[in-house]
Formats: sequence, C-alpha cells, structure tokens
Amino acid sequence: RGEAPARIKVTWAELGWSAPTTVVRDLWRKQDMGSFRDGTFAEVAPHGVVMLRLSPAPVPSGGR
Repeated sequence: RGEAPARIKVTWAELGWSAPTTVVRDLWRKQDMGSFRDGTFAEVAPHGVVMLRLSPAPVPSGGR
C-alpha cells in the first residue's frame, strides 16, 4: 500500500516450517520462481498483488 515496490521477506521458522529450502510458485503467471532458503523471494509493485504457493523442496534421495 505504497508508492514504492515492496519486497517479501520471511524466514521459514516464522511460518512454523522446518524445511531448509522452499519452492516458490507464482500462481498467476503459472511459473516456478525457484527454490529459496530464508530470505527475499518476491517483489510486489506499488499497489500490486502477488499470489504465491510455497511448498517444501523435495529432499534429495541418498545415492548409491
């Protein structure tokens, strides 16, 4: 609600998550934004809105 872009920044602990990495998807653009650790992962334009889905990144399986 301002004249300048706003950055979305959150730690997963603030959301109650224990996953070290989270996948972020922009639902309106139908695009994955990538995997992120705690930190800034989106910027919202002035008077803009984003709709994101956050989900834990898959845990790599142990190789042979």
